[in-house]
Amino acid sequence: MRTRLAVLTLLSALAIAPACGGGGDDDGGGDGGDGDGDGAGADGGASLADAAPYTGLGQACEGEGQGNCPGGFMCIALEGGSWCSKECETHPQCQEGYTGPGIPACIVGVDTDNDMMADFVMCGIVCEGIPATGCDAEKCDGTCPGELSCTSPVSDQNMEEVGKACE
Repeated sequence: MRTRLAVLTLLSALAIAPACGGGGDDDGGGDGGDGDGDGAGADGGASLADAAPYTGLGQACEGEGQGNCPGGFMCIALEGGSWCSKECETHPQCQEGYTGPGIPACIVGVDTDNDMMADFVMCGIVCEGIPATGCDAEKCDGTCPGELSCTSPVSDQNMEEVGKACE
């Protein structure tokens, strides 16, 4: 069964504290990219994640429940594939231990009963826009971990698109 996911419109999404940058180690054993901010992978490709398998938030996964995700994560089925995330109430819960591209945030609403309302919130990755959050062109160059793409709109409290998230 596929779970309906939607990036939530959250006031708090505009107060994300930057926890990491686009370069550096990806905890997957690869070099994590060169972090030069040249926009490599801005076409939605995963240039940073291509260096080695990525684990944790944004990792491609298989199975139900935890599936093959690390402890504390759940395998979330999407129409284009599945990826690891975890339930959250605050942005710091998502940022803990994350070293991949973009800025992790508590922004993905999960609708389990198809009533168009989020039943709970999970971590997502802001990958473009929202400079006030620390998601500037250097940290958020359109790159997402694994097979995710930087295509999901993120809206502010006025329903104005202010950036994009990985999906």
